[in-house]
Amino acid sequence: MTHDKVFDDIDVIFAPHVDNSNAESGTSMATIPLKIIYEVNTNSDSFSRKTALDACLYTMNFINDIVRDRCEGCYIDHLCIEAGNSSHELPSKATMKFEIKSKRIYQGEVIENNIRNYIKAIEPLISTKYDISLYELPCSELITNKTLSRIFSNNLKERGIIDISSCKNVVYPLGIGTVSHTTPTIYPSINIVENASIPCPSEEFKNSTVSRFAEDNIYKAIEALAITGVDFIERTDLVEEITAELNKDLNL
Repeated sequence: MTHDKVFDDIDVIFAPHVDNSNAESGTSMATIPLKIIYEVNTNSDSFSRKTALDACLYTMNFINDIVRDRCEGCYIDHLCIEAGNSSHELPSKATMKFEIKSKRIYQGEVIENNIRNYIKAIEPLISTKYDISLYELPCSELITNKTLSRIFSNNLKERGIIDISSCKNVVYPLGIGTVSHTTPTIYPSINIVENASIPCPSEEFKNSTVSRFAEDNIYKAIEALAITGVDFIERTDLVEEITAELNKDLNL
């Protein structure tokens, strides 16, 4: 939807979510999910030949070095390696999936390009056919619009949600992160549990969504969203301010 410019004519994106504490909108990690498939012609009479699984393991060690050497805070996550042959055959096909995590999407894109070049370069050395692709859409890091976050937090306090922590920074990808690169966006946390020790997610947290406390806080958040929307409808200077902030953040 972002590539189709669906959000280009939208002034703001509000994306509050329930949590076990109130918090301002923060950041998320940029994520690029890659899949690499290796295929080799194995001979069951010769156990000296490299298998597709060997190629995966050999490659993964170097990929990990490429990622860690590229930038501080970049790493591989959710690695999964599968070899599809039966137990009495050498693996002729193996697939590995993993995510490149980085603080900024451009860092992950550089790493992805380095990985593609590396795998192409070693193909003749390991005599293995390969295919590399994205197995899901990449997610850019969340860019929180601080002006928008400040106005929404003030309106939350006016509606009775006073205890608001500083921004939460999450390590998992957010689809809305990509949207935040085109439209001023916030992703604040709204507390729906009276006991902050209840983990989110959990069965107990799920059951708390129908509590009176959760209902009251959600209605307060809805009212704050509506008031914030009115603020931006009535004041075009605020729209100009958050748009200028987004453009500045994108140019950092």
